[in-house]
Amino acid sequence: LEDLSLIDSTYVIFSSDHGDHAMEHGLTHKHTMYEPSVRVPLIISGPSVMKGYRVRDLVSLVDLYPTFMDIAGLRYPEGIDGYSLTPFFKGLKPNRPDWVFSEYHGESSATSMFMVRRGVWKYIAYVGMPPQLFNLEDDPWEVNDKSGECREKVEEMESLLRSIVDYMEVYREVEEYNREAFRRWRIMHKERGDYEKLMAKIFSGWEVRDEEVKPWTALDEEVISIWLGERVS
Repeated sequence: LEDLSLIDSTYVIFSSDHGDHAMEHGLTHKHTMYEPSVRVPLIISGPSVMKGYRVRDLVSLVDLYPTFMDIAGLRYPEGIDGYSLTPFFKGLKPNRPDWVFSEYHGESSATSMFMVRRGVWKYIAYVGMPPQLFNLEDDPWEVNDKSGECREKVEEMESLLRSIVDYMEVYREVEEYNREAFRRWRIMHKERGDYEKLMAKIFSGWEVRDEEVKPWTALDEEVISIWLGERVS
């Protein structure tokens, strides 16, 4: 940018799609709503951006799209999720909610999880499992779940989460999508003749050596059939 004389007219935004556990909670990779996974860097420099200014407000990656559009001077649809961060460039506060939201349905999770953060409080709802509540000011490592003793705060955060998303309906849609996608995948690989081999390797664990792969059994397939809603004799 300096060589092309563009440094004074270019915005540079540094961020990440997710964090990575480095053995916090005994975990690696992402797959959770703990801070090492869900909290990411966001650094912005460019014309009109205050130097050395740190924003302590909660913001989200969904805010980047309207921010990009504002920087480019382009209009964007109303009613989108996300709010432009450009007012922060001049030390002002945008008109935005005081919470951020995230959800996860990916691999290595036993169920769908939905998180809402407001102030120092983080609330995580797990479909079919107890929720978690953390005070990140008192407990930055998230080892003291307060959901059992702070019932009023749990109710408040649960109400906030449900005002953002009908997470049970989202969960049902995700589960049906997963089943239908798996049905198609299973049919294709049964026709190819490699279904049992692939399933054995998947369910034996990630990145296992071939000698550690456990054979795929009829009982394993019965579990899959029950999950798919098929009749099992």
